[in-house]
Amino acid sequence: MESRHYFREKGARAEKIIQVLSMKTFFTDWCYLNPPRPDGKELCDLLVVFDDTAVIWQIKDLRVDANGRYKQAEVDKNLRQLSGARRLLFEIKAPVMLSNPRRGDELFDPAKIKKVHLISVLMGEGEGPLPFMDSIKEFKVHVFTREFADIVLKELDTISDFTAY
Repeated sequence: MESRHYFREKGARAEKIIQVLSMKTFFTDWCYLNPPRPDGKELCDLLVVFDDTAVIWQIKDLRVDANGRYKQAEVDKNLRQLSGARRLLFEIKAPVMLSNPRRGDELFDPAKIKKVHLISVLMGEGEGPLPFMDSIKEFKVHVFTREFADIVLKELDTISDFTAY
């Protein structure tokens, strides 16, 4: 029987994993967990800003259906959330305040950003092989499983290696 807080717990599990990965890797100084939009809602699960590069992360803890596949609607929702975060930051240019425990608070400046990477982390029971790339509108999205995210963040151990990848 599922807990009545199943979806909240599932989301918290996914975000906790990416928080641990990001804070225990080279990202620590450039990570902004759950940055708020101007209306107070969450912009994305994780925003990494380093020099002229922004990496927008959205994480979903998904179940597979009877055929062993993720529901396409849930995968698409993750992609739309990434697209929405990108749009808010770089097209609407809404003022977004970022907070990092080591760097303090700062206002996001989209004018400084030349490269944007979108990363969708799909984790959960585990589907078979996933495409490494997807797209939303005209933007490419890197698709990671939980295991692949763990490997990438350990193997590519500098921010410049990661963004070059």
